[in-house]
Amino acid sequence: MLKADIVLFKLINLTKYAAYFLVLNKKGRAEIIMLHFLIKLSTHTKNSTMRTPITKYLFLIGLSLIICSTHAQELPRELRGVWVATVLNIDWPSKAGLKPKAQKEEIDKQLDYFENLGFNAIFFQIRPNSNRLYRGTQEPWAEWLSGKQGKGPWYDPLKYLIKASHKRGMELHAWINPYRVLLDSSKVPKSRKNLVKKHPEWIVHYGKGAVLDPGIPAVRTYIAEIIGELLQRYDLDGIHYDDYFYPYPYKGMPFPDEATFKKYGSGFENKADWRRNNVDALIKATNNAIISNRPRVKFGVSPFGVWRNIASDSLGSETRAGAPTFDSLYTDTRKWLQNGWVDYIAPQLYWSIGFAPAAYEVLANWWADNAFNRHILIGQAAYKVNNNYDSAWYNPSEIPNQIRLNRSLGKKIKGSIYFSAKQVIKNPNHLADSLKTHFYKEKALPPVLSWKPQQKSVQPNNLKIKEKGGKLMLKWKQPQTPIGLTEPAYYAICIKQEKQYKIIKVLEAKKKKAFIDLTFKEQPIEVIGLNKHFN
Repeated sequence: MLKADIVLFKLINLTKYAAYFLVLNKKGRAEIIMLHFLIKLSTHTKNSTMRTPITKYLFLIGLSLIICSTHAQELPRELRGVWVATVLNIDWPSKAGLKPKAQKEEIDKQLDYFENLGFNAIFFQIRPNSNRLYRGTQEPWAEWLSGKQGKGPWYDPLKYLIKASHKRGMELHAWINPYRVLLDSSKVPKSRKNLVKKHPEWIVHYGKGAVLDPGIPAVRTYIAEIIGELLQRYDLDGIHYDDYFYPYPYKGMPFPDEATFKKYGSGFENKADWRRNNVDALIKATNNAIISNRPRVKFGVSPFGVWRNIASDSLGSETRAGAPTFDSLYTDTRKWLQNGWVDYIAPQLYWSIGFAPAAYEVLANWWADNAFNRHILIGQAAYKVNNNYDSAWYNPSEIPNQIRLNRSLGKKIKGSIYFSAKQVIKNPNHLADSLKTHFYKEKALPPVLSWKPQQKSVQPNNLKIKEKGGKLMLKWKQPQTPIGLTEPAYYAICIKQEKQYKIIKVLEAKKKKAFIDLTFKEQPIEVIGLNKHFN
């Protein structure tokens, strides 16, 4: 900036000791300069009759540069997430009944693993079956913690996980199943808070399990209250729903909501449109809860990968899927993007490239073309590697080729989420090795959601670097935060390259010191402050 030609210079804040100027350089980059004065300034005020000189004596202490997140646009960005499933102890904890210390050690080990692999987001299942893995008031503790529904673990897993994720410079998204209550209706937990006992009028038994009836307005209000409680209590980065809305259909077994339709379906000619409207209402209510309580939080859904087959709708994809979300699960995910009710959709594209009924490349392109200026992430099927009837999943290059395809679509695909944590850790067909040594070798920050409210972050200064203990020790200071800016939530330690920064490490802003490898000794090192959006 000091070498760049300034084309716009405007005073935006004046204090006793310094002035803050908004600067626009030739490249169109907006920056803020903080100037401690030495010079005597003479200014004039002017009105219709007179001109009055005002003299101020200000003294120069130094000149420092504060660049307000303009760096952030040059930082590499890609969402690299993983689902951590808690239902049935799929990913965490490894078994019910572990002591809190063991549970924490397991989650720390997983977070360390994914940080080392280059991931930057955790999608943690905190409400699997109308039960919870956090401190709440309305529902019982999940049985997969202690072995008994309603019995607490003597600590708050979600609070611990948020702190542990942020410590590692990773986002934490709260993964919620809005409607599911029981996996097996024949096994009702004894907890008095279980919704089968607490609100039997809301429950629909279908197939083997039980769900909340999406057509009852009180159910939507209740779920929105759950979301509001979470947002008020926790410093979350995201609220995340998966593909379970209306249940996947059983052949020859209609979902039994005729009585609900008669009671609440006024104005709808058919039940399918009414059902979609019910889910639309939940999505809008969730989005509104976020806007009201913590508007910076991201909201997204990971649906079944096909919206509609082209045989049913000319806007649909060239697929022959058996349960498109619009027709079978009554979720109009395309509308949610179009109306801006969600920040992203992460379709579960759990098919291989070239798979005739639902080819990965066909669907990746379809979603990229239907983003409506929202973000598209891809759900990647790590669980299918070396474990599927489709022989393509035995090819070590299947998911790597899918990632290459994602990245080839002109940044329309913003990243990936892998199902699930334990499957990635198993490293099937060297998938994890491939991510670490190739695709995620260079770190990246989560994408910026430009429509989200956010303040630019004030930048650190006085960076000092010296060798210590076989490492490079970096220390810096954080100046006072002027009006209009925010304190950093994270720092990115970077190497300035010709086209963009190379990220070495991301850490919480609580720290003002870091150690990096000596190999970076001769490189142009910078420390960049980032807000809670990593911007």
